[in-house]
Amino acid sequence: MDFADLRAQLDHEFALLRAAVVAAPADARVPTCPDWTAADLAGHVAEVYRHKAVAIRLNAWPKPWPPERPAVAPEEDLDLAYAELVEQLDAHSPADPASTTAEVAGCAARAEGNPASLLLWLWNRVGDEAVTLTGDAGLLAQFRELRVVGTQ
Repeated sequence: MDFADLRAQLDHEFALLRAAVVAAPADARVPTCPDWTAADLAGHVAEVYRHKAVAIRLNAWPKPWPPERPAVAPEEDLDLAYAELVEQLDAHSPADPASTTAEVAGCAARAEGNPASLLLWLWNRVGDEAVTLTGDAGLLAQFRELRVVGTQ
């Protein structure tokens, strides 16, 4: 999948999520995460978008993290965060490095690739061939599964 296709898929996924957030009451329960509301899910995904935007901009893991969430409606939070992400995607070449790291109990694993590929990989929309994986493969699989479940 080329970068334009990855960007189109990312835009499509954002539009689907935004439409679902707008359609649902803010306190609606998320079927796959019953302890979360639609507003919680929107805030979480907005935080992920912001994280990737900052990681791309800095070419480093953002610290400290997470920042304070803006006091706006869930769909506005998503819009603002997605705009930050798109700004960084547009400001960088698809060949520019970006990474995400998972660390659990002293184990470390890393997935590296262009930013759009990493986001789609985290959501299980592209396979492992779209990124470069190093470290504990089991930890990477667990990390991705948590992200997939959290964004369904």
